[in-house]
Amino acid sequence: MPLYEFLEQFYNVKKRWVKYYPDVTRYFLAQSAMFQEKLLLKANENELADVSDKSILIALSLRCLVLTHEIVYVKGSLTYNVKETHYQAKKYCPEDPDIEVSRLSSTAAQASLANTKQQTDPDSLSSILEGILQTTQQLMFRRNPEHWPILLCTLCLMRLTVENFSIIRPWMRSLEPASQALGKAFSILCRLFEICAKDFNPFSEMWNLEEYAVAVKDDRVLIGYAEKLQTMWLDGKLCQAIIVASR
Repeated sequence: MPLYEFLEQFYNVKKRWVKYYPDVTRYFLAQSAMFQEKLLLKANENELADVSDKSILIALSLRCLVLTHEIVYVKGSLTYNVKETHYQAKKYCPEDPDIEVSRLSSTAAQASLANTKQQTDPDSLSSILEGILQTTQQLMFRRNPEHWPILLCTLCLMRLTVENFSIIRPWMRSLEPASQALGKAFSILCRLFEICAKDFNPFSEMWNLEEYAVAVKDDRVLIGYAEKLQTMWLDGKLCQAIIVASR
C-alpha cells in the first residue's frame, strides 16, 4: 500500500477503532498522520525526499500501533476454553521413547543464531520498533529544533504502542519480555527528550511560539504542529489521548 494511502486511513478511524480509543485519541492520530503527510510533501517540494527511518518516523510509529492493535484485537476476540477443547482425549506416547536427538555444537548454534538474525524481516514489528528507537535517540542527540515536534509525536504514538503491549493477557506471556524492554526504552527516551529539548519542548510552559519560529526559520508545518501539540497539552486533551483507552 502506498504511504499516502496508509496515512489517509487515520484521517477517520472512527468506524474501525470506535470501541478502542476515545474521540480525542482518534483526533490525535488523524493530526499525526496529516503532519507526516505534510512533512513528506514539503520534502518532495524541496527535492530532498529520502524515504528513510528519519523521514517517515511518524508513519513507522503508526504502523507499529496498527500491528500491536491487531494483536490486542485478536486477544480480545478470543475466549477462554477448557483444555478438552484443544487437547486429545488421551496422552500421546511415542512408539520409541529412546530415539536420540542430535544437538548442535555451541559454535554451530551461534552461527545458526547469527544467520537467523541476518534474515530478520525488516517489515516485522520487532525490526520496525528497533529502528524507531534507534532513530529517535540519534535525532535527540542532534538537538535540532526542527526535529522536536516529530520526535514528540513519535513518543506519543509509542506511548499508545506500549499501552497495547501492557494489556496482554497471561496466556500471551511470550511477549512479556518485549513489553518490559519496550517500556523501559520508552521511559529512557522520554527523559532524554526532556533533557535535550529543554525550552523547545511543546509540553512545557516555557515553550515560546516566536522563539521557536525563529529557530526553525518560520517553517509553518513545524510551527503549526508544535503549537497544536502545546494547545492539546495545556487543555489536558493530549494526556487523555495517549493514556485513556476505552478497551
